[in-house]
Amino acid sequence: MNNQEEMEQRSAHEGSKRRRVDGDVKRRVTRNSNKQRDQVSGSDDLTGGGLDQARYDDHNSSVNDSSLASSSTSDYKILHHNERILLGSSDSNFAITEIPEASTPTSEKFLIKLKDFNNTIEDYIKDENSKQAILKKLQLKSSSKNQNNTKIFLKVFDFNNLDYLKLYLETYEYLNKSFTKADEHRLGTIDGYSISEINEMQEREFANELNILSIIQAFNAKQKESKDRINIPKIYCSGDLIIMSSKIGSHRGNYIAMELIDSVNEKPKTVAQFKSLKTQLDNLHSSGIHHGDVHERNCCVVGRGKVMLFDFGQSCLVKDLEKKSKNCLNKTCEDYKNIEEMMKKYKIDNINT
Repeated sequence: MNNQEEMEQRSAHEGSKRRRVDGDVKRRVTRNSNKQRDQVSGSDDLTGGGLDQARYDDHNSSVNDSSLASSSTSDYKILHHNERILLGSSDSNFAITEIPEASTPTSEKFLIKLKDFNNTIEDYIKDENSKQAILKKLQLKSSSKNQNNTKIFLKVFDFNNLDYLKLYLETYEYLNKSFTKADEHRLGTIDGYSISEINEMQEREFANELNILSIIQAFNAKQKESKDRINIPKIYCSGDLIIMSSKIGSHRGNYIAMELIDSVNEKPKTVAQFKSLKTQLDNLHSSGIHHGDVHERNCCVVGRGKVMLFDFGQSCLVKDLEKKSKNCLNKTCEDYKNIEEMMKKYKIDNINT
């Protein structure tokens, strides 16, 4: 074989390789997602096949639990199921509500009734130990009447929906199909990114958020005083799901199910509330985490003026900031600067007095 033939053969091989990579984005995303999910979930299996544990021994399922210090550490573990669940029903009482204004290029937000989510877990999780572990997490300290109307919050990292959006962009006029409100909102934020790039962003954010939540719950479980814990919503479980709905379309990806905070629209406004927010960041940094996206949309005021933090998809370990890590220690990093920007809206100059 002469040099020219060898070069042509190599070029053809590389071209074939590129086509296989480009044509296999969806499978690659799923495979990498599962790999990252396994990395943050750990290899220990609670049930021998149905349910993964997060890789930390001690977790806190809720910072509001007064029995935290005396509870079994098994109560604080994030539960991740391997069996895919299907959310959708012809039952008119079964409803999944989208929150389009909260959707981003990397995740979509939904509300579902607790009883419907419970029923779904019972129907699709076949391993009995896995099922009971998740249902126990979903138990609320309220009357059964209230639980019938209680909703939970789903953050869905919808790997496949972006491919559908791309297809609809090219054909929806011909097919006479319209976007959902969440689709329209997300399409407005996708400009500048390819579908594969956003899929990869979703993978990273899901794996990262699950890992960060695990660290927070491990940290909280070790704190004896509630003032030293990080206030976050209660995390119920995570896993793989498909949503089928005539109103909001089809969605498929990984999800995190968590407590719905009624006061999510109550934002810090007073000196006392901003002090509480600063304390939360102090605690977060003490756990070794830099939030990375401190804004009004990612915090709220809960009972008695305390502030709760959420949305840790952009968070990282303080040590990974390298040279900038010292800014977290002396409280001059972006997290604290963002608090100062929030304070300006309410003409608050100083909260240290």
